[in-house]
Amino acid sequence: MAKLLQPPPKFLPSEWHIANKNQYHRAEAQRSRSERLVAESQRLVDEIDKSTRRSQSDVNKKLEQRLEEVRFWKKELDGKLEQLVHETEDLLSYKIRLEKALESFKEPLHITERCLAYRLEGAEPALTCPHPFCKVMEEIASQEKNIAVLEKAILDQEGPAKVAHTRLETRTHRPNVELCRDVAQYRLIKEIHEIDHNVARLKETLAQAQVELKGLTRRQLALQEEIHVKENTIYIDEVLCVQMRKSIPPCDGEDHRDWAGGLRPDTVC
Repeated sequence: MAKLLQPPPKFLPSEWHIANKNQYHRAEAQRSRSERLVAESQRLVDEIDKSTRRSQSDVNKKLEQRLEEVRFWKKELDGKLEQLVHETEDLLSYKIRLEKALESFKEPLHITERCLAYRLEGAEPALTCPHPFCKVMEEIASQEKNIAVLEKAILDQEGPAKVAHTRLETRTHRPNVELCRDVAQYRLIKEIHEIDHNVARLKETLAQAQVELKGLTRRQLALQEEIHVKENTIYIDEVLCVQMRKSIPPCDGEDHRDWAGGLRPDTVC
């Protein structure tokens, strides 16, 4: 208490001025810092306010876009749902029609099974040979004629070959002549080579022709078997199955061309 009642310290005028100036500068610095802080605070508040407004605007925009997307897909799903409802109704209608069609197939199926049994059992042929078989037979005859021509051509080369060999042998062993090869000698040798080469070519062609003839003969036998099978099938289809197909009754008073289930009676077998 005694200290509080002590008088303030005494300063010289110069010290008093210096103390006042220091106090002024400290107050001014403090005020300036406070002023800058207030300005910075206001700028920060404005910046945050603008940022907040931008964020809110962006969020609102995104939410609106999302709502538009949801509305769009809801509309699409509603449309698909409606389509599914209609398609389900159509499927139920088709199901009823198919059940009726399946019921109508029972009799045609029975007839088809009987037709199939006829095919498996087989029947006697009743038709003539088709055109492809005739062409093969014509080619067999042509190839046989060709083989005969080749064989004759080979035989026809035997005479000239013997003559050429005889001439060459005679010229080679003739007495009292120069033992040298003249132009005629070389021509005889060349003629023999030509004849031998031609005979070899004819024999090669003959072998090829004989191979072709064997192939044609095998094809003839195969075609005969195939024709027999097809004749049986045609007989079953045109004689047996046709009569059975005629027994299929028309549906709903219509003719055979447009009966229930969409299957034509002439396609049963």
